[in-house]
Amino acid sequence: GTGIKWYTTSTGGTALASTTALTNGTYYASQTANGCESASRVQITVTITATPAPTASNQTFCEIANATVANLTATGTGIKWYTTSTGGTALASTTALTNGTYYASQTANGCESASRASITVTIYQTPKGFNDTKTLDCAGSFSYNLQTANVDNTANGGNAVPASFTWTINSNSNVTGAASGSGNTINQTLINTSNTAQTITYTVTPKATVAGGCTGNPFTVTVSVPVCSSISITKVADVTTVNQAGNTINYTITVANTGNASQTNVVVSDALLGGTLSNPVKTGNADNILEKGETWTYSGSYNVTQADLNNNGKPVNNSGKITNTASVQTTELPTAKTAIADVNITLSPAITLVKTGTLNLNGNTINYLFTVKNTGNVTLNNLVVTDSKVTGPIILGATTLAPGASTTATATYTISAAEKASGSVSNTATVTGKNPLNGNVTDISGTTATNDTPTVTPTGVYAVDDAGTLNAVSGGVAVANVLVNDKLNGNQATLTNVTITQISTSHPNVSIDPATGEVKVLPNTPVGDYTLVYQIEDKANPGNVKQATVTVHLVSGAILAANDNGTANSVTGGTAVANVLTNDTYNGGAQASLTNVTITNGTNDSNGKVTLDPATGAVSVATNTPAGVYTLTYTITDKLDASKTSTATVKVTVASGAILAKDDAGSANSVSGGTAVANVLANDNYNGTTTAPTLADVTIT
Repeated sequence: GTGIKWYTTSTGGTALASTTALTNGTYYASQTANGCESASRVQITVTITATPAPTASNQTFCEIANATVANLTATGTGIKWYTTSTGGTALASTTALTNGTYYASQTANGCESASRASITVTIYQTPKGFNDTKTLDCAGSFSYNLQTANVDNTANGGNAVPASFTWTINSNSNVTGAASGSGNTINQTLINTSNTAQTITYTVTPKATVAGGCTGNPFTVTVSVPVCSSISITKVADVTTVNQAGNTINYTITVANTGNASQTNVVVSDALLGGTLSNPVKTGNADNILEKGETWTYSGSYNVTQADLNNNGKPVNNSGKITNTASVQTTELPTAKTAIADVNITLSPAITLVKTGTLNLNGNTINYLFTVKNTGNVTLNNLVVTDSKVTGPIILGATTLAPGASTTATATYTISAAEKASGSVSNTATVTGKNPLNGNVTDISGTTATNDTPTVTPTGVYAVDDAGTLNAVSGGVAVANVLVNDKLNGNQATLTNVTITQISTSHPNVSIDPATGEVKVLPNTPVGDYTLVYQIEDKANPGNVKQATVTVHLVSGAILAANDNGTANSVTGGTAVANVLTNDTYNGGAQASLTNVTITNGTNDSNGKVTLDPATGAVSVATNTPAGVYTLTYTITDKLDASKTSTATVKVTVASGAILAKDDAGSANSVSGGTAVANVLANDNYNGTTTAPTLADVTIT
C-alpha cells in the first residue's frame, strides 16, 4: 500500500515510530491514499527468531595498512561491527580502526543476532620515512643514517619508529660507488665520472624492529653527485733566496687532476719562464688528456738580473722577492688557476775605498789615489769621496757603480811642517753613496779593501834650519852637524842615508863640510849674522831634496876701555899717557891694540893743550900748558863689531916745578927817588930750577 503506518492495535492508538523495536506479537498496518488513511488495518503476527552472534577472534594490523572496519573478519552472515556490546550504531565499513574492542553481530534470515562477538584490535607501529635529497661535494663521501636522519625526523614526515632498512639503487653508469644494501646507515663514496651532474636514488624500505615488525612504505633518498671537474697547480723553487745577478732559480710546476672529470686542452703558462710551457713529465698514460689522478710536471729556470736586485723585486719593486706566477686552464675549466713561488732577494750593498799616497820629489806634496769598488750585489749611486786632507772636491771617474765595478779619483795634499817633522802623513778618507732603496752605504779607506788602516805616506827628507854662534875672532865650528835636527821619513837623517850640498853662503868665510855636516867660520870674520843654504837629498830616492838655512851668529867678547891718569910739566909739556890701550881689553879680556880696535876722541876740556892721538893712543901735553887737571874721553870700537864700543876717561895733571921768591935789597935817594931794585925776579927761582922767572912765567903781586 501507500503511506503505511504500524500500530499495536487494530484501531486507534498511535502509529509506531520506525525505530520501535519489534517484539513477538500482533501488529496492524494502515495505508494512506490521497491523504486519507484507511479505517481498517491489516493484522500481522510478528515472530522474533533469535540469531546467534558470529564467531571472531582478536585481530592485528600494521599502521601502514590504514585498516578500516571493512578489514575486520568474523564468521557469519550479514556481519555488522559495533563499538558497544549492545545497542549503538553499526560502524561504517570505512571507519578507521584503532586499538580497542570491537563487537560483531550477524543477520540471518533477516534477523540480526541480539548478542555480539567481542574482539580486540591491535594496530602495530609502522616506520615511516620521507623522500629526502642530498648533494655531495667532490670528495663524494655519502654517509646517511636512515633512522636518525630520516625516520626520526618527525618535522619532515618521519614517525620515529625504530626500524631496520634495505635499499636499492637506480642504475647509473656515470657514477661509481653506489650499491644496494641494508643496514641503518648508507656509507658509500659516489664519484661522478662524467662532465654533467648525476643523481643516485636510494629506494629504502623500512621494517619496524618493534612488535609487529611492520614494513613501511618505501621512501627515497636522492643524491646529487656534482661534476667534479677540478685541477690543482703547485709551483716550487729550488732556492729560497738569491743574492746576485746570474743566480739561477729552477722551478717545478705540477698540475694534477684533483677532480673526477678528464681535462682537455691543458695550457700551462708562466711569463717568467717564457710563456706557454710544454713537454711535461706525465703520470698515467701518455695521451694529451689529463685524467683523474694524473699529474703533469713542468720545469723551467730563471736567471736573476741585476735589475731584479736593483729594484729589490720582480715584478713588484721593493717587494724583496722574485714572485713567479704560473697558471693552468682547460676546456672544461677555462678560468685559470694560479700558483705562486716566491724567492727572497738578499740585498748586500757594500763598497770599499782604498787610498794610496805617493810623495812628490819636491817633498812638499803628496798625490793621493782613491780607488772605489762596489763589492755588493746592487748598483750604487751618488758616490762621494771626502778626505779631511783635501780641501776641494774629489772628482770620481764615475758616481754610479754596478756590482764589481771600480772607479778612481786623485787629489794633491800639501804637507804641513809638523807632518814633515813627524816623517809621515796619516789619515783616512770616506766614501758614501746610496743603494737602490735610498739607504746609505759607506766605507772608511784602508790600505787594502779588507781593512780600514789609515794611509801612511812617508814625507821623505826634511831639512830644518840651524843656527850657531861663534866668536868672530877665533872662528871655528858654528854648527857641529846640520843633520842633527834633519829627518828622513821621520827618522834621523845621517850621512849614510842623505847627501849634503852647499847651495849658497852670505860670506866666503862661512862654509859647510859635506863630509861631516860641520858649518865652519874662518878666524877674524866680521861679527854679524851670516846665512848658509844647504840641501839634503835622499840617497835611496834621488831627486827628493830639501833645503835649509844655517844662520851663523858671529860675536866678539866684551870690549873695555879703562880710565887712565897722566901727568906733564906745564912748562915743558910732553907725553902724559904713552898709550891709553895699555889697560884696555878686547874680546872678553885680550889686550886691546890698534890691530883690533879703533880709537875715537871724545870730550876734551884742555882747549887743545892736551890731546890724544888715535893712531898711537898717546896723550900729549903742549909746552907752557897752564898747570891744572885736564880731562878728556875716548872710545874704542871693536874692528870686527862696530856695535861694540867702550868709553874711558883720561885725567892729565899738568904742573910746574917749585917757585921761590928770594929777598932783595936796594937803595935809593930819598929826595929824588928812583929804582931801588932793578928786578925783584932776578934772584927768584922758577919751575924747580935756579932759573929766574920772567913776567911771562909769573905775576908779581
